[in-house]
Amino acid sequence: TRDWSSDVCSSDLFDERLKSLRKKCGYTQVSLAETLGVSKGTVAMWETGKRTPDFETLIRLSDLFDVRTDYILGKSNDSSSAKLSDDDIEQLGRW
Repeated sequence: TRDWSSDVCSSDLFDERLKSLRKKCGYTQVSLAETLGVSKGTVAMWETGKRTPDFETLIRLSDLFDVRTDYILGKSNDSSSAKLSDDDIEQLGRW
């Protein structure tokens, strides 16, 4: 099985961004682990670059922190939400 994370993760940025987002949103490693259903050790390994989350967990992190997966992965500096706002939806309806 091929490890997708080695291809898409800019690991230095991923580690830093995950830790920063976790703290910004008020999570400890323990509370984030409980929210995601993983061990505290798993979260710690993500934050130290020893492991990366699977695709499904990455999506959950994106939803939880309300940022784009590309931002978490270090592929973009756009930390805006991937969700459409009411104004965006209204604008799409006009097109």
